[in-house]
Amino acid sequence: MDLDAPIPESLAHIVPSLVWWPDGQAFYRDHAWAFLNRSMALASDEHLAEIRAVYSDDDLRAALQHAQPGIFNLSAWEYWNHTLGVDPIPELPRRFISQSESVAADPDCDSFIVCRSR
Repeated sequence: MDLDAPIPESLAHIVPSLVWWPDGQAFYRDHAWAFLNRSMALASDEHLAEIRAVYSDDDLRAALQHAQPGIFNLSAWEYWNHTLGVDPIPELPRRFISQSESVAADPDCDSFIVCRSR
């Protein structure tokens, strides 16, 4: 399945539960990889069942490979990689601010902190 394509219309009703800012809703409807990443991190079990009826495990693995920093917390990242048989589990995507600072997920919470590289 083309993960750069829009999501199927049958799943469009899920987008407002994942993205509450109007401009973002169009982006997530138009880019399946972004929709799948956001869904794997935030969707309810009911919505995930609908999504998994449309997208294969291969599609979900491909979406993980396109994961952007800041979408997954560590527990969701490890859960989906383990569930989809990705071994070894890659490092959680990070956002690099400069050579001396990067943003990384705090494994004990869902917020983000700035950590200094060593």
